[in-house]
Parts: sequence; C-alpha cells; structure tokens
Amino acid sequence: MFKVYTVKLNSSGVSYKKMHAVARAIQRMKVVDAINLLSLQNSNAAREYVKLLKNAYLNFPYSDVSKLEDLVILEIKNGVGSRRLKSYRPKSRGRGYEVRRRGKSNTTLTVGLLTEN
Repeated sequence: MFKVYTVKLNSSGVSYKKMHAVARAIQRMKVVDAINLLSLQNSNAAREYVKLLKNAYLNFPYSDVSKLEDLVILEIKNGVGSRRLKSYRPKSRGRGYEVRRRGKSNTTLTVGLLTEN
C-alpha cells in the first residue's frame, strides 16, 4: 500500500512540451535522486521540477523521517493550462494581425511511500 502526496504547479512559464521532456527522464525515480539529477541541468523546466520535488519531499505527511529517502515519484501529469490567448497588432490600411500566444503549462506530481501494514 502506498501513502501518496500530490503537489501541483499552475501556470508555469515553461511550455508543456519542455516540461514533458524532463518528466520522462525522472519517471519512477526516487525523489532524492531526481533532485540530484535535475540540479545539474541548466533548464527552466528542470528548475520547476526541483521546486515541486522539494515541496513534496519537505511536506510529505509521514512521521518517520528515515523512511523519506525511499520516497518515489509515482505519477507526473503535464497539460496545457489555459487556452490560447489572442491579441491583435495593427497592420497597414486599418487591418489587424492576430498574435497567438500559447497557454502556460500545469503540472501535477504525485509521490508515494510504500508502507507496511
């Protein structure tokens, strides 16, 4: 049986495709190993995941601190946060040119610890 804890990052400035590439690298890893691996990478997506992992590690509701070394990443979900934002730039002769901006990404990270019952 797993004790699970979920953390969520809303509207980060990194695109969901870049977040997904980093998420594939840390699937099913121990949280401590993933933090060590991502701290060596120089990307915004890695920094966002380090923040999430540290948050999950420090706030995990478990009394025995020695067991926290065995905390494992169970699930990572990435998705587009908001719909595309539209705005218009002026063009010549009174026309408008549509500028499309992609939405930001939402990430949900679930960590768990195997408990003995």
